[in-house]
Amino acid sequence: MNVQLGINTCFTATRWPRPEEKFRLVREVLGLDYVQYSLDAFDAGLSAGYRTALYRRIRAAAEQYGIRIHSTFTGAGHHFDNLLFHPEPEWRANSRRWFEEAIRLSAAIGARGLGAFFGAMSVDDNADPVCREVRIHEAVDQLVALSETAKVEGLDFLMIEPMSVWREPPSTLAEARRMLDEANRAAAVPIRLCLDVGHHLAVTAPTPADCDPYAWIAEFGAQSPALHIQQTDMASSKHWTFSEANNQRGIIQGEKLLAALTASGADETLLLIELFHSPYEPMDDQVLDDLRISIDYWRRHLAAYRRQQSLQAV
Repeated sequence: MNVQLGINTCFTATRWPRPEEKFRLVREVLGLDYVQYSLDAFDAGLSAGYRTALYRRIRAAAEQYGIRIHSTFTGAGHHFDNLLFHPEPEWRANSRRWFEEAIRLSAAIGARGLGAFFGAMSVDDNADPVCREVRIHEAVDQLVALSETAKVEGLDFLMIEPMSVWREPPSTLAEARRMLDEANRAAAVPIRLCLDVGHHLAVTAPTPADCDPYAWIAEFGAQSPALHIQQTDMASSKHWTFSEANNQRGIIQGEKLLAALTASGADETLLLIELFHSPYEPMDDQVLDDLRISIDYWRRHLAAYRRQQSLQAV
């Protein structure tokens, strides 16, 4: 299994908004080659001229610092939007237009694909079983339509992120499998998953496996071109750093995660560090320190994994 280490650029939101700043930090401070470009601040309503110039800047900055942009991904702020699951059709249509422009951005900056949180149902829609099924099928149809745009623009795939909340499908193993199968029957490019090790239902999951991040990885690792990694517990998705103290109380272990990925049959995977820090906190340097700690943790585990693989190949 070819497994690489990268980072989601959500850590730069509001602190380092210019693409040149983002990629300089990734290369010169963190020493990484791969990024998933966060769309936290992306506004599809910016003028066409500015968008075109910005896309060129992002691509040029990545080339300047030798950064490989694996994919793009929606940001934390998008979780406050119903997006493709909004109860009103005009809002869903506007969300689709936003995703279409995000796909064009992804292609223009050299990303292989786009991944996303595609939305949340309202309480009322989710409480009605018939309406819930309608919303899921409509969202899948929207994904298929977006896959056609992705193909035209030259992307390799789109990624759905399974979530922790019942109103944000898919949130169970069975639901993820069903949505993937349904979408890929008609998709113009493959629809994949971007798993997050902290997205598991601690209370409402119908089976124990739905609460187990390693079960998700073993089941879907081969269909997840990228994986968001964070230290977390069984209570909620914490997005902690991999410090010694957090590793004592957290449930994510490097060796165990890599074993689950291997068991999934994955050929190629990108592990993306995704840590959350309040954009309002004053200690900006702590963000980089936390990232360095987490990068060092995963470098050690990846080095041990590669040594083991080399010994087995002899």
